[in-house]
Amino acid sequence: MSVVINKLTKKYSIKNALSNISFEIDRGEIIGLLGPNGAGKSTLFKILSGFIKDYDGEIKIYDIDIHKDSISAKNKIGYLPEKNPLYDEMYVKEYLEFICKIHKIKDSSINTIISKVGLKNEKNKLIKNLSKGYKQRVGLAQALIHNPEVIILDEPISGLDPNQIIEIKNLIKNISINKILIISSHIISEIEDICNRIVILNKGKLVFDTKVNQNSDKLYKIMIEFDKEINISRLKKINGIHKIIKLNNYNYEIFQNSNIDSQSEIIQFSKKNKIKILKIEKEKTNIKDIFKLLTNN
Repeated sequence: MSVVINKLTKKYSIKNALSNISFEIDRGEIIGLLGPNGAGKSTLFKILSGFIKDYDGEIKIYDIDIHKDSISAKNKIGYLPEKNPLYDEMYVKEYLEFICKIHKIKDSSINTIISKVGLKNEKNKLIKNLSKGYKQRVGLAQALIHNPEVIILDEPISGLDPNQIIEIKNLIKNISINKILIISSHIISEIEDICNRIVILNKGKLVFDTKVNQNSDKLYKIMIEFDKEINISRLKKINGIHKIIKLNNYNYEIFQNSNIDSQSEIIQFSKKNKIKILKIEKEKTNIKDIFKLLTNN
């Protein structure tokens, strides 16, 4: 895997901003990192990009341990924070030349990046005179200027108007080819249609991780009725199960990862524990419903 996050924990005072998070990302994946405000998304990004160095666990970017060789790891990452790091009194091209100096790279790539993000007509304008949509393009340009393998975008379309959102989404799709792209949002509809994988954080914990297609039509929940009470904590240990809700009596809703068929293991669980299944059926669900369920605090 190209990015490996293993048992990542970050504590502020007595509160865990991230708790024992582990997942891996491969080239070509566009991950939508979802979670309510305070879920730990920005903390995760700041650790990945090297801004936060004090944490427990292990992170490797293309086999480079961030703790052991942060400079080499950071060279493989392009980061657009939620608060776009722009200098309003600079001209667009001047600002990108400044970013090139920070990365210690030649500025010959500037015109290519300017063209790629659609800033040809704005390159000689003051940043403060740009619309928010074009400021985001400048932010994207600074994240891409050194040709990173991993691109991290924190709330990249927050506050944009509908036309600007469409433009930035199309731009994100174009820049994601053969890269790893991680995009955060607390609004599912903003990024669901451009991601091929969804990861949900809540209260610093990873509560959901699944691959999706554009219509999210392979997400299911299992509706099941047993003949008696079950041990939910034991059932939840089955691979792929993320959430179990007791509806009434012996009826349950089980939400599963779309990549894993948990139904056969549930049947084995019932046989092993001498519990009869009176009814079992699959129903389609969607990311929005799962998000509401898993982040309903």
